Amino acid sequence: MNRDPRDWHALVEAPELAEVSGLSGFRDIKVEDLRKLAELIRDFAGGSISGITIETASEFGGSSRHRLQCAKRALRDLVGKEHPATESLKAALSMISATKRRGTRHKDDRPRVAVLNEPRWDNFRSIEATLTMPLNELRAVDRFMAFSETHGRGTETDDFLAFVADQESSMLLRTLRGGLEKLLTPAHPAIMAAEQARSIKEAERYQRRKPEPTAQPQARALRASVARDELPADWLELLDKLLSGKPVRGRKLSRKTVSNMTGAARQMIYAAREEGLPDAINLETIAAYDKALEHRGVRASSRQILFASLQTFAKRLGLDRDLVRDLADLVGHYERASRRDVKVKEGRLADLPDLQSIFEKANSLLDEAPSIMDRRSRTTQYVDAAALPFLSLIPLRNADTLLHWGKEIRYIGDDDPSDWGLDEQGEHVSYYLDLRTSKTDSALSGPLAPILTPFLDALILRGQDERMLPDLRKAIMRAQAPVFPKSNGQVRSIRNLSNRWHVHLGTGSVISRTRIHTLLGALGARGTRAALALCAQSSQRTAKWYEAVGLERLRMTESQDMVAAMIEMDEEAEALLALL
Repeated sequence: MNRDPRDWHALVEAPELAEVSGLSGFRDIKVEDLRKLAELIRDFAGGSISGITIETASEFGGSSRHRLQCAKRALRDLVGKEHPATESLKAALSMISATKRRGTRHKDDRPRVAVLNEPRWDNFRSIEATLTMPLNELRAVDRFMAFSETHGRGTETDDFLAFVADQESSMLLRTLRGGLEKLLTPAHPAIMAAEQARSIKEAERYQRRKPEPTAQPQARALRASVARDELPADWLELLDKLLSGKPVRGRKLSRKTVSNMTGAARQMIYAAREEGLPDAINLETIAAYDKALEHRGVRASSRQILFASLQTFAKRLGLDRDLVRDLADLVGHYERASRRDVKVKEGRLADLPDLQSIFEKANSLLDEAPSIMDRRSRTTQYVDAAALPFLSLIPLRNADTLLHWGKEIRYIGDDDPSDWGLDEQGEHVSYYLDLRTSKTDSALSGPLAPILTPFLDALILRGQDERMLPDLRKAIMRAQAPVFPKSNGQVRSIRNLSNRWHVHLGTGSVISRTRIHTLLGALGARGTRAALALCAQSSQRTAKWYEAVGLERLRMTESQDMVAAMIEMDEEAEALLALL
């Protein structure tokens, strides 16, 4: 290749540089750089800057970084670094750099235009996310697409794991997942597979780097009870016998009852020792225990349970009948005092927004969710949007909120409504709850109100196109995935939904059980029975208390605001009755 002998004055008159020779920065460009630019335009770009592409730049540069660097410097100073011609030269230069690196070290520094120039992006270039997503995520997606083409892979979890088989950490999968989320929307099955692969990779890495087990730390010092093995020997013998399922004094006790007795005994012995009393159950140690509970601020309802457990323990030990009766009297005292504990909920209930406000809040969360870019925050937003109205109408205990699609929540679809025990002429219902409660093992089954359908659908879609809902719903029902999942698809903790309620409403979701009782208790016995069924309870004491409070409130007419609130309560109550 002959060297260009032209000086600066000759290059000013060169026809191939006519587009740029009149620009203000032309005089400051090095002659060598102008010569290389002139050659590129004349011999490879068809005589115009617009003809400079990655292909023509690569052909011009060959294996020489120097030629490309000279032309790039000239264009950068003349038309700017954002000009397509400058970007093309930069891309061609980075491609040469990648081919010249030695060893297995991979440094992908291709510019966006070089990545999107690959034929595999033909079907994606029109998507706006390709121009806005971080460059490292775009490169990761491109590398995965190239890997899939080369090895005939798809978008299953195993495919993503194969892609990072030579990687020690899960960082590449995290970056890839972020790019796929923006390219395909967060609810796409490939995102779920990528996240599962990332979790597996991270778990493997943890196992490799897990520190050697250290010596067992010392047990935490107990502040209100003694260790179990510090109980008197005859007590331990009795407790072990009960735990083994053997009857004592003609009766067997459940493991939970034995556990409660053990806890109460350990606390009582601690209180007795603090007062210098012996390890025994007598009036002095009981008084010391009661004093300790008072000092700790334990409520009457809890004291009733503790002393009832101690009474049961005293019976099994065969202690004096008068002492057992004294304990029974103490249990009765705190049982009567605990009736006032129910009213403690009134303050929290008064601060709780009405159902209409809760639904408005849920709809607002649902509208905001698609615009949240962080995957974890977006998933939490969808869960929050569904949990607020769901637990308002279906007041589950915390332990019962671990629901799964296809198990506790089923899709009715086009089935005959009569097959589900529904009225064929009623409002269309999409989802059905089929649950056995954890506390009482009672059935809580029935159609879910249609007003909940958009929120449950959103939990399935999570930003995906609504046209994909039938397919995604079938897949999620078949997989029996959690209804309220974490961002990695795993089930949330027992208290998580209640905590999410606290974030938005200032109190846990258990208060919704009180609201249901209050609203339906205002309707008298019929409403109370409905509330008990909806809350899966059977306590007649609870029923009588809420019914009495409801009747008392119906007589309160001094305030116009209270009257309006009660009218609103009646409307909400009738709607809730329709759910049963």
